[in-house]
Amino acid sequence: MDMLTRNILDALTSPADYLPKQLIRFGVRCLGFFWDVIDRVQGQNFDVLPPLYIRIQANSNIRVTSYRKYGEFYMHYFKSVCELSSNSRVLDVGCGSGIVAAPLTTFIDKTGRYEGFDLNKQLISWCKRSISSHYPNFHFSAVDVYNGKYNSTGKTSPIDFRFPYKKNYFDLVVLSSVFTHMLPIDIEHYVSEIARVLKRDGKCVISYMLISPTVNTLMNKKVVSVDFKYSFGNYRTISIPKNNATYEDIVAYDIKYIRNLYKKNGLKIIEPIHFGYWSGRVNTSRLHKQDIIIAAKIR
Repeated sequence: MDMLTRNILDALTSPADYLPKQLIRFGVRCLGFFWDVIDRVQGQNFDVLPPLYIRIQANSNIRVTSYRKYGEFYMHYFKSVCELSSNSRVLDVGCGSGIVAAPLTTFIDKTGRYEGFDLNKQLISWCKRSISSHYPNFHFSAVDVYNGKYNSTGKTSPIDFRFPYKKNYFDLVVLSSVFTHMLPIDIEHYVSEIARVLKRDGKCVISYMLISPTVNTLMNKKVVSVDFKYSFGNYRTISIPKNNATYEDIVAYDIKYIRNLYKKNGLKIIEPIHFGYWSGRVNTSRLHKQDIIIAAKIR
């Protein structure tokens, strides 16, 4: 996202201490309409593109080009590493506005199946109207699971939430920027659920911000884009919660902890781990901010 875009969005989406919520929403919609018109004139549009006021709720890749590239980035791994086929069954945990589902609509045929769920009812409603109506084998569900950042009134604790699918069902499970907003006890349960619903030899693609000795060195050099100042053993956060804030704002995990968690649940990491650019590494992909782990279910 360019700096001008970020500054405008920060102004429009800042706490409503200064502007009424209705005015903020109106401003975002006007800005979105303006940008979307420009993108369409430039030919940057596709069938399952949400309007900007929807995109902004789920992802920082709000311009059409970056939104499209985000999905294509994941598709590259789905095809090249996960060997996804047109009849595969895919589960998208935290599917948001369908940013990963979008490129899958032109790849998975009627013999395949896509399931996505998210905490945000508005995003799910848009996906149902705009994606499921054209692709009936793409299904979206809203779940009322607690998250300190995204659903603080959720009635179901993450540790008690059972994925509503039978065991050994999916060929691929993807979580994009989900575990970066969850705490250890909750991701431990989610990883066990991922292993339960995956077929044997099925793959999972999950993004993280991973802490390692290399990252610690880069943090000391002040070259990271996110500084996790506070350590709680296996995980780190960017701040100490106060004023009803939450630890789930952004969470980073110790890489050894994640490796052990995968091993415990019968998931074998397909090396190498694909490190993103958040940590300031050189010689790494500039296409994705977070680190990507791809693993296969081996038991």
